[in-house]
Amino acid sequence: MVDHLAPLLALSPVTRKHSPDTVLIVDGTLVPTHDRSMSASSKNYRYSVNMQVVIDATTCLVVAVGEPTPGNRNDCRAYTDSGVDEQCRDATVMADVLN
Repeated sequence: MVDHLAPLLALSPVTRKHSPDTVLIVDGTLVPTHDRSMSASSKNYRYSVNMQVVIDATTCLVVAVGEPTPGNRNDCRAYTDSGVDEQCRDATVMADVLN
């Protein structure tokens, strides 16, 4: 499901650097899944994956969707493990939790 929907949500991969005045918003969400090879029991008491989504604060368009991480990972770790930290380089990032 993730492999099918993520490309539909995100714009083409970011190949340019963000300008210093670009503001990106990052948030993670728990997505329930039956695939226990990549999921873990999480705070919602289901086997889930943590999906990190990055949007442009100006346009509200999705600019990146991270690789799924086990649902018991907090957003700080999922941010780096999912690879979205690379997409956010050189931009101002707003998130509920970041290191």
